[in-house]
Amino acid sequence: MKHTPTPWQLAKTAAGKVKIADKNGFSIANLTGNVLAENEANAALIVTAVNNHEKLVSILQECVSNFERNRTGGCNGIWNTPEENSPYDKAKKLLTTLNP
Repeated sequence: MKHTPTPWQLAKTAAGKVKIADKNGFSIANLTGNVLAENEANAALIVTAVNNHEKLVSILQECVSNFERNRTGGCNGIWNTPEENSPYDKAKKLLTTLNP
């Protein structure tokens, strides 16, 4: 069985509690902790991780493949001079969105 398609999003239940929903607003998970702010932070982390998982895996696979071809270091084969849109550059940009 496959997981619910992405993108996932933060939402509120009818009672004002935090939930994770699919793009149509249907519930995937309800957070039931006692601290609303913590529930929101946990849900945001889960949604960010899920929505970026495939991109992270793809970029890391590209880095590994490129590294194996070049064997000189770094995702683009050169540690000190990453090229625009190189796998290294893409990974850095994605990490910026994952860890603002």
